[in-house]
Amino acid sequence: MAENLANSDSLSTPIDHTMEGIEEGNAKRRLNHNHDPRPHHSRLVDTLNSPLESGAPVIVNLVSEPQSFDRLSLLEKKQFINGLINTIGQVKDGTKWTRQGQLYIYPTSNRQKKQLLELKAVKEFQISCNLAKSEINVKGVIYNVPINNSDADLLELVSSQGVTHVHRFQS
Repeated sequence: MAENLANSDSLSTPIDHTMEGIEEGNAKRRLNHNHDPRPHHSRLVDTLNSPLESGAPVIVNLVSEPQSFDRLSLLEKKQFINGLINTIGQVKDGTKWTRQGQLYIYPTSNRQKKQLLELKAVKEFQISCNLAKSEINVKGVIYNVPINNSDADLLELVSSQGVTHVHRFQS
């Protein structure tokens, strides 16, 4: 027994072993640069560079004369596209000129989309950029709404979430 007390420094309890494991685990995590402290939460930079949720284009309108891309020559259109790519980077395939004189651009990331929406000029051309209507107006359906609630009451309840219109299906 005296030997056991003399060697008590070399003995350890289960709690000591548990604490050693935790300390080692934290040290490993601190050394691991790929560790994400918040699982399933992406950083803001990641969301800006992430692929777009919707496939809707950004609509570019020509504000300066001639106020329509239709009236530009092929050389001017090419210069405009090259200036746009130099400003915001390469965009997705599918860029098209519409018969209404607009340009549909499909951005590759949320950051590029934001840059495009803030853009006011490319080369000597003044432009305005807008979201596609499909991205601005989103329809949703809510099921199992009690019949005794009026449409006005429902609209009042959900208006804080951006709802502007309530319509009931007739059965």
